[in-house]
Amino acid sequence: MFATIKALLKEEMIRIRVCGGRDTLARLSGKENRAYREWYRKTETKRAEKQTGSAWRDTVFWDIIYIEENGAGAGRRRRRLRQWGRQTYTNWRLLCVKTLEEARQAASGDYALFPADGDVLAADGLEILTGVIEKDPSADFLYTDEDERTVWRRLPVRPHFKPDYNEELFASCDYIRRAFALKRELWTSAVQRPGEKEQAEKKCGIAAAGAGWTYGLLLWCTERAEKILHIPRILYHDRRRVFWKEWKRTAEAWREGPVLLTEHYRREGLPARAVKGRWAGTWRTEFHWQGRPLVSIIIPNKDHADDLNRCVDSILQRSEYQDYEIIIVENSSEREETFENYRRLQEKDARVRLVTWEGEFHYSKINNYGVGFAKGEYLLFLNNDTELISPAAIGRMADYCRCPGVGAVGAKLYYADGSIQHAGVVIGYGGTAGHAFITMPGAYVGYERRAVLAQDVSAVTGACLMSGRDAFEEAGGFSEAFRVAFNDIDYCLKIKENGKRTVYLPDSEWFHFESKSRGYEDTEEKRLRFAEESAKFREKWRDILVAGDPCYNPNLSLERADFARKA
Repeated sequence: MFATIKALLKEEMIRIRVCGGRDTLARLSGKENRAYREWYRKTETKRAEKQTGSAWRDTVFWDIIYIEENGAGAGRRRRRLRQWGRQTYTNWRLLCVKTLEEARQAASGDYALFPADGDVLAADGLEILTGVIEKDPSADFLYTDEDERTVWRRLPVRPHFKPDYNEELFASCDYIRRAFALKRELWTSAVQRPGEKEQAEKKCGIAAAGAGWTYGLLLWCTERAEKILHIPRILYHDRRRVFWKEWKRTAEAWREGPVLLTEHYRREGLPARAVKGRWAGTWRTEFHWQGRPLVSIIIPNKDHADDLNRCVDSILQRSEYQDYEIIIVENSSEREETFENYRRLQEKDARVRLVTWEGEFHYSKINNYGVGFAKGEYLLFLNNDTELISPAAIGRMADYCRCPGVGAVGAKLYYADGSIQHAGVVIGYGGTAGHAFITMPGAYVGYERRAVLAQDVSAVTGACLMSGRDAFEEAGGFSEAFRVAFNDIDYCLKIKENGKRTVYLPDSEWFHFESKSRGYEDTEEKRLRFAEESAKFREKWRDILVAGDPCYNPNLSLERADFARKA
């Protein structure tokens, strides 16, 4: 427990120091909380004005289930009945039980909620959930956005705006928490599974109502759910506990999470185990695949010998993963020393090869051309102005690329001064797409730690992007309609269309020595070309631009890169 308290305090102090402590200091001063309360009041007022009465009376029967090892006294039951009696939807029943098995035997509702004691649902929360189910009966797992209520005055603070179901983020932390609803057939089948619950409990002493039991339940449900729906509205209000109780609960969940997640991997047939992450309440996955497939690293280059040397030497000297080849795609270099340098690099290591592209610079065509010479099962597209930082970077990217359903993996990139250059891409930034947390200090953990956790994203930058050859060929490679800009984003979205995921991996760290102030479009010709490619991108991916990035949240701003709340 004391180790967790120390970790939490250390994390908070880092957040205060980073970038002037903008988000944390605002929260500590109360300024951000007051702004959020005003935003929430206006949002609720607008919603109430549009509400014309329920169209879903009594169509879904709800079980409201409280699980406590010691049960609930009469006073606590009466308080809960009063609390739920404020719901505009009335077809529900309250169950106070000691174990999940007891809840399974007593449950008779169509769907169930599992709130913690003191937490509340918005007054029309059940009505909204019922409406969503009526519109889409295939949804058997639903979750909502949430906020916290202060201990004494019950004031709303710290909203948690979540993405749509994010498999990799859920393996990094329990971002869903208690704000979920499950169909009875789904959650009761999880409770009945033979032996697995007892096995997990034996490994780490998890009690029936321990801090991590909901995470274990939800992991099992994600494996069997027909459809997981996210409702991007603040419907669940988490009551803050006394600080030492909150830290104790966090410590228990942090301890139990890796065991439950490892059991989940075992059921999925993945050779992986979870361990505690650096940040309290987070986890990190370690893979133990058989064999080490060849990774083909494709680096386009024109002159810039120093940049290329730094990039290649960092891989040759630092990478722990040694099963790779480096394919340099020469494109119209003019300096004699460039070709002398190519010869030196090839003599230095037999894994370095040179191929020549004769045409003009065209990012998509050059990389597609380079793939034609690649022998590897996995392809790492790399800019020549990058430098490997973490020795495990390439191996970690390959580990994730080998997971079923993963089509591409991107890294965390830093500018030369250590600030963040890339931490995933958000579709919709600036009207098209942009990098999350760009220019923020390197130690910045980000909104809900999104800068430091492995997670699914809609796209990553092509400056450092790994993809399986099968996924690359299925997507048709990089689209040659995009000469310079948006080809990497377009590629990731094509992968998504093919039913595969793109993963942002923050522990694969690289420098990207692109100038902060230079920009891409410093001539009229480049600006016209960029405008043309932007228009192509907006036309091709209009649907996702209108619907919003599923790995982001419609309540967050598209004008800033720090996941700030939309005004």
